[in-house]
Amino acid sequence: MDLTSTALAEGDLRGLEPALLRSAMALTDDPVEARALVAQTLATAADERRRGRGEVERIRLFRLLRQAYHSVERTRTRRPTRDAALTALAGAVPREA
Repeated sequence: MDLTSTALAEGDLRGLEPALLRSAMALTDDPVEARALVAQTLATAADERRRGRGEVERIRLFRLLRQAYHSVERTRTRRPTRDAALTALAGAVPREA
């Protein structure tokens, strides 16, 4: 059986969750972000199925994961974060004498 082109049943999508999580961890090195990416990927796959876009294949599922990761990274680079010192200064309230 060729797992790269075989359509997946709903239960098979959940069965691939550990493999998706391993792939997400390889991309992010952050367990929380990896779990969020897997959840987003599975939700997107379920949504595609509900909209009648056909069955989701294993290779498509991992492509969705990669696309979700790159989308998050693009957003992150467009919204630079402050460093801790600037964040602390921004939240500081001057004392009254």
